[in-house]
Amino acid sequence: MVAAGLGGDITYCPAEEQGVGVITIRHEPPVAALSTWQLCLRFAGYAEDYATAAMALGEAANFFSARYFLFGHAFELILKSYILSKGADERKLRELSHSLVKAYVEAKHLGYSPSDLRLETIVDWIGAYHEHQDFRYAKTQGVTTMPGAAETLAIFKNTHADIYPLARAFYTERSRA
Repeated sequence: MVAAGLGGDITYCPAEEQGVGVITIRHEPPVAALSTWQLCLRFAGYAEDYATAAMALGEAANFFSARYFLFGHAFELILKSYILSKGADERKLRELSHSLVKAYVEAKHLGYSPSDLRLETIVDWIGAYHEHQDFRYAKTQGVTTMPGAAETLAIFKNTHADIYPLARAFYTERSRA
């Protein structure tokens, strides 16, 4: 089975065809050559994938770090998608690094007005841990408190609903030019 992806084709070969299940992603053009409008749409799509993966881990306390690492990356990508849709380039994204706070501030500076006002709270709660890779490398001692996974997902979905149509429109406009 071959499906058109965001700037590439995704091929899945079931186990009975190859002996082992394989997913092949062929990016055309190579990822390094993607335009800002292609990255914009790809980031929006990947953001949704990361949030979906976070929820697949469930609500239980186990997988806490993995779940919030995935949510942090989902919020980072969707905010960067917005920033790209407003004409920023990859250099700007590198300046923001993995800071959710910087990405959120930049998105707001460029005109983003979240429909879900809880986004700022999520950015504040998850931001420092995400920026410093704490969900990956366990740098903090003590107790870490995060919003529930279902509420975090609801906020992400609202943010994605705000931004995805802009990413799609930016992609469509630029790909026709």
